[in-house]
Amino acid sequence: IPPADTGIAATWNFGLSSERLLSTLGALSAILGAAGDRGLWPAVALLLAGTLLAIRRAAAAATLLVLGTGGVAAFIYTKYGGSTWTSGVFFLVFLAAVWTARSDGEGRMTRFERGLLSACVTLVLAFQAWFGIAAYRAELARPYSSARAVAGFLAGKGWGGDLIAGLSDQKMAAIIAYTGASRFYFLNGDRWGSFTIWDQRRLAPVDPEAALTRPDLVGAPVVLIDAMTPLDPAMLARHGFREAARFTGAARADEDFIVYRREAAPP
Repeated sequence: IPPADTGIAATWNFGLSSERLLSTLGALSAILGAAGDRGLWPAVALLLAGTLLAIRRAAAAATLLVLGTGGVAAFIYTKYGGSTWTSGVFFLVFLAAVWTARSDGEGRMTRFERGLLSACVTLVLAFQAWFGIAAYRAELARPYSSARAVAGFLAGKGWGGDLIAGLSDQKMAAIIAYTGASRFYFLNGDRWGSFTIWDQRRLAPVDPEAALTRPDLVGAPVVLIDAMTPLDPAMLARHGFREAARFTGAARADEDFIVYRREAAPP
């Protein structure tokens, strides 16, 4: 659970809210591979009912399906529903329940129940394949993030070994992964690292000029990757940075980037 002081899911929501309810029901569609599609929740409800009917004699599996699905739904409703990864846990719970039923309780299931379970699993896998192909085609047409393109650009230029600074830390995670870098310098938070530390320090106001004049960034080539945060061109020029490339067109606008480079510290 994110700490309350990070600004991410800072409160619990126990009141009645039709919007949060619809959002939670939409998250259930992740079982079929389409997290967030609110129109699919009736189909998912029927699927879960059929699965529960099929595995009701396998107590452990049925309990896992009910408590796991209910627990994730409760967490999404009351705390944090903004992540596709969170919704994806619904599918993992479904898969674990089916696995448990097959390995532990299949001997207690009737022929009809085994057939019903097979039909439910086949339906889920078919939908997962359908939406997976659709997502792959969408990624080819318009990538979700420009992070891979940035990493490829850095490799092509031979800049992967340079000191790399990024703003902000959360948006740098994918670039770090694609480049294989051991660490970046994060302007927000004023620290080196390879992953986001969710604390108050990263939320403090950023002084780009002070950050770019740190002793460990002076006197060496530096690549600055900016997630479309407005930076003063005069300040960048004053410290020897020039724009090297701009990566736009990602499905998420906040996953576009501008790459700047400084060959060496200015005299």
